[in-house]
Formats: sequence, C-alpha cells, structure tokens
Amino acid sequence: DRGNPISYSKGTSVNKTRYVLMVVVDPSTGHVVGLTKKKGPEFLVGRFTFPGGRMEVCESAAAAATREMREETGVHVPVDDWRLVEHRVTPTSELCVLAATSNQVLQARTLEEESVWQLAYERHLDYAREQPSRYAPDFVQVLSAALRMLGLRREASAPAF
Repeated sequence: DRGNPISYSKGTSVNKTRYVLMVVVDPSTGHVVGLTKKKGPEFLVGRFTFPGGRMEVCESAAAAATREMREETGVHVPVDDWRLVEHRVTPTSELCVLAATSNQVLQARTLEEESVWQLAYERHLDYAREQPSRYAPDFVQVLSAALRMLGLRREASAPAF
C-alpha cells in the first residue's frame, strides 16, 4: 500500500535518512520498554526515550521496528503487530513512530550500548511532566499518542465551560 508508510518502503527518497521509533506496551502490567541514550543526538543523550533506529534500504518500517526491537532489547514483536502512530517527514529525514503490545516487556534487557528499562508508563508520564530534562522532548507526546492508538487511553476531552 503506497500510502501506508508502515508497509511501503520503495519510493522513499534515497537522500533521506529513515528512522523508526518503537513504543511497546504491556497493558497487563502497565509497563513500556524505554531506554537511555549514551550516544546520538545531543538532545537525547542521558534521557529516557524509546528504542529506535535506522531503516535499511527497502526495509518497511514494521520490519525495521521488529529487527531493532529484538536487537536492542531482546523483545520480539511480530511485523504484523505494529501500528503506525505518527509519520514525520523533513527535507532530510523520515520518522515512523510505531506502537505494539507485548507480554514480553518485563523481559526487555540491555543488549547494546543503551540501558534498557521497563517503565511504569502512567508514573513516567507524570515524571516526564515534572522533570522534563530527564526525558526526550517528545516523550509525553509519543507515549500518549501510542497509548491512544493501542486503545489504552482515550482522547483528551475538551474542557467543560
């Protein structure tokens, strides 16, 4: 499907760097897989964020997410389980934010350079609002959108007048 960035990989500009960011939640425990970056963009180093990485040439976002999740955390999410949360495009890059549920979240572990954590997602939404310097700038936005996409949180309601 050419209009769906989660499955379509051909036709993306060769000049753009393509990334995936994955939010994997276990609704039964209320945890999400998180990590702290040790290298990469300065605005992420030392902050809580989510696993992610570059897509390979001709790799779909879902296939990249499955590969990166297993490489970074040991958690296996089948390609068909991913849901597109957001697709961001700039002149030089493309980012697909994907979400899935898994009962393996509490088995996530550090396999590469970044430290992997099992974060209680409601608690960390509060912490990220209270101590934003400890989290990726879009942590609350990404996690909230992923939880809505997965049906674990309702849309924010408009204030009553």
